[in-house]
Formats: sequence, structure tokens, C-alpha cells
Amino acid sequence: MSPPTALVIGAGIAGLAAAAALTRAGWTVELVERAPEPRVAGAALSLWPNAMAGLRRLGAAARIEADAAPIVRMLLTTREGGALIDRAVADAYLPTRALLQAALRNMAGDLAVEWAREAVELVSAERGEIGFAGGKRRSADLVVVADGVRSAIGRAITGTEETYRGYSGVVALSDAMEGDIPAGLAAEYWGRHERFGVFDLGGGRRYWFHMRTARIGEPAPTLGEIAARTAGWPAPVRDAVAATPAERLIPWPIHARSAPKRLARGRVVCVGDAGHAMEPNLGQGACQAIEDAAALGAAAIQTDDPADVPALFEAMRLPRVRQVVARAGEGGYAVHGPVVVQAAMRAALRMMPGALKKRAAAGVQTMPDY
Repeated sequence: MSPPTALVIGAGIAGLAAAAALTRAGWTVELVERAPEPRVAGAALSLWPNAMAGLRRLGAAARIEADAAPIVRMLLTTREGGALIDRAVADAYLPTRALLQAALRNMAGDLAVEWAREAVELVSAERGEIGFAGGKRRSADLVVVADGVRSAIGRAITGTEETYRGYSGVVALSDAMEGDIPAGLAAEYWGRHERFGVFDLGGGRRYWFHMRTARIGEPAPTLGEIAARTAGWPAPVRDAVAATPAERLIPWPIHARSAPKRLARGRVVCVGDAGHAMEPNLGQGACQAIEDAAALGAAAIQTDDPADVPALFEAMRLPRVRQVVARAGEGGYAVHGPVVVQAAMRAALRMMPGALKKRAAAGVQTMPDY
């Protein structure tokens, strides 16, 4: 009997992870991508323990553990230095996006990517048939939609639309530098309607981001504008920005979807941002895409009938995904919501017992036993 077939749409983190999971499950996988050639969009990604558990399922964790900077401490503080969260972290890493994609490509084996193939239409979920730009159609035993937040098929399956969330900014990787950031620190600093994050990338380099409340379509700030705004912020913020060439800045307007109504229909499943694009406030975007792949691989080996996989996958993932998406959205109000809401959320964090903060983080950062 021939192995079941899967068509994976999108060669980013979600698509590569799904392809690796299905390849390990013995499926024949085709991978298509709308971009005309390979590219890496983004700077670095926080991989919390749930993502590392998923990568171990895919056989891709060793590369991250060997080459990525570990995260050993998580700090959330106000611009003025009032700590809201300060806790030790284990089994978390900060790889560049390029490193993570390379690790996932290796686990997908010799799978070739078919470039410049844009999926534009869900022709038949029941037949697993997809329409591509130019009129071509393709089908498979299972279609995995992993083509990002603006996925047309993702909208059709999940019943949600991506919207701008009222804030945007930039992400960047600095040059090597001298500075006083402790090794393994992942720090976020909150002002009013503005925040910075500075993470130790290893080798004296920093991954950093700047987010501010902004109108839709407002141009991303230049490096000079951001540098001018760092006055009065903690030294790690000023140092990271000063050590970054202007061409390293990557604009990042925040678009997300509400919690999905479903993740599967017929022979089609949605993973990553195509299924549950969330705001970045929990650092869980890539982590949940990797969890998707772990669950998809588990579903693929639990049944001999490929038609059963979408329903199994949705049952595993939908309640979890809906909860994480909702919590990620709530987190944005602490910086970008009305000032009275910001104050209330920060006060609640200050008063929350450490054990309760730890339990809340563990609820997000622990992968279920798929």
C-alpha cells in the first residue's frame, strides 16, 4: 500500500514543522511556497519549554540546544525599574529564525520546496483540493495550510479575519557589544503606549524589539527616531539600539485573528498563523506552530485512515489554541490599552503571588501530552 500523501502550503516555520512531523510519520509530503525563492523573514524567536518539547518530538531540538542562546531568566519591568515578573527559566532558547528554519528543514529530509506557488482557493475541503494562482489545482489525502496570517484558505476554514491590533514597531539583531545585560536574560520594559524588549542572543549580541501604539499604516520608526526615544530607558535598551545598523531593522505591524472557530474541515487543517495568528505578548507564535506539528504527527500515527487526521488534530488543538490566542490578546492592553487599564493590569501583576505567576506561565509554556 502506498503511503498517504500530504500537501503542505507554506515553507515557513509552521509548514516546515508540519512537513517534518508527517515525514517522520511515514507520509509522502509535498511542500509549496508562494515566495519565488528561499528567504528568512524575521530576527529571532523565543522558544519556551512547550516548543522545545515539540521540537524533541520532531527530532529537531538538538540543533537548537547546541547553537541557540539559552534563556535562563525572564524579567518584566516598567521603564522606571519596577519589576512585575522576575523568574528563573529552564529549557528555553533564543534561536535566530534562520537557525530554527534550518533545523526544521534538516528534519524534513530531502523534501524539495516548490517555489512561486500561491494557494488562492479552497476548491473542496472534502476532496482535499486546492486552487492555485494561474488556475492549477492540486489535491492530497491531507492538506496542511501554513501560509501565514493573510491566508485566504485560513480565513475560510477558521471563520476569522486578520485585523490590525493598534500597535506596531520593529525587531532587530544587534552587532556584538559591551553591555551589562546578564547572560541568558530575556527582558521586557514597559512604558505608557510603548515598550522595548532586549534578549541575550549570545556572543555579545542582542535581539531587541520596540513596540508603540500607532495608527494603521503609520510608517515604522527609523533607527534614529528609536534611538532618540531611548533617553530615560534602562541602559540595556539604549546599548542594544546603539549597537544596531539601520539596515537590520525589520518593520512589524501587529495583525492577528480572534480565537479560531475551527482548525479543520474535510481533509484540510490549518496550522501556525494561518490557523491562529496571535498577538506577540506571550512569545507563543512559533511555539504554538511547533505544537501544531507535534499534534499533527501524533494524529497521523493514531489512525490508518488519513481522512480521520483533521478531526483528531482539531480535537487535540482547538481548545488549547483558543485559550492561548485569547490570553495573548489580553496582554496587549497592559501597554497599548487605555491608561486606566494599563494601571490596573500592572497593579494586578505586582500583587499576584510568585507561585501564581509561575503557575500561569506553566499553563502556557507546557505542551499537552498529544
